[in-house]
Amino acid sequence: MIYDRDYMREPERRLPSATTGLLIVLGVCFLAQAITYFVGSFRLIDQFGLSLSGIRHGHWWQLLTFQLLHSFPSPWHVLGNALVIYFFGRTVESVLGSARFLTAFVLGGVVGGLLQLLIFLTIPGTSTLPVVGASAGASALVAIFCRLFPDREATFVIYFFPVTLRARYFLWAAFAISGWGALFAWSGVAEGAHLGGLLFGVAWVSCMQEDGVLRTALARVQGLFARRPVPMKPSETARRRKLEFDALERKPTASSASAPAPDGEFISKEVDPILDKIAAHGIHSLTDREKRILEAARDRMGNRGR
Repeated sequence: MIYDRDYMREPERRLPSATTGLLIVLGVCFLAQAITYFVGSFRLIDQFGLSLSGIRHGHWWQLLTFQLLHSFPSPWHVLGNALVIYFFGRTVESVLGSARFLTAFVLGGVVGGLLQLLIFLTIPGTSTLPVVGASAGASALVAIFCRLFPDREATFVIYFFPVTLRARYFLWAAFAISGWGALFAWSGVAEGAHLGGLLFGVAWVSCMQEDGVLRTALARVQGLFARRPVPMKPSETARRRKLEFDALERKPTASSASAPAPDGEFISKEVDPILDKIAAHGIHSLTDREKRILEAARDRMGNRGR
């Protein structure tokens, strides 16, 4: 059981709508599990829980539906996840908004489910029973909370012992426990799903923050593929210059006649940038001064050719 101490000091704050809706959906799904079990002797987990056999048969919807089901008939699994969502989800929703809150929860669950399937495939001795629970999505919310409020204190009840930690330290502890459980499957819990949710939550905040590691990396990658002028061969460059000079049919004015001679330095410093501008934005983007420079250069080059 976990609760945010600073949030508990704000009794006037209401529970956000998406958090309320999510908790209601989890409760309704648990009730549906009870009804189908006692009335029809049908286990929803067999069809909608996440399993390797189900994915191999094309039941990809299990990556979504497993997040809404929980162990049955014991209520502790669903209650534990509901408490985590209640105490952490409302703060996260107040920052992200309802739409991003639900997106983070669902995608965190999907990533956690995929990581758990990968563990089933690669680590021998792990259980292949269907995975159910909102723990992966809840773990993503916890990671987002810890990254957004690293110095916020929260109290965690671990085996009936209350432990108060700063959020940043709890996140490291959660990674350690989930990683150890995913590798050695010592707890009988789908720790790989928890680990996947935590990883997604950290990545989500890194993408959202202006100075986040992933956002900075993405910006650098986009910069590598930014549109740049395509280098031309010497003959193509000369042909482009002639065509662009010929396109300017205005007669030289007094101001253009006094422009510098189009020697090599003048071409490289004054004319080439103008030609690059024409190639990128068109000839109509030139200013009057740039047009006068091109006119003077064209006339001087024409005089030399006579």
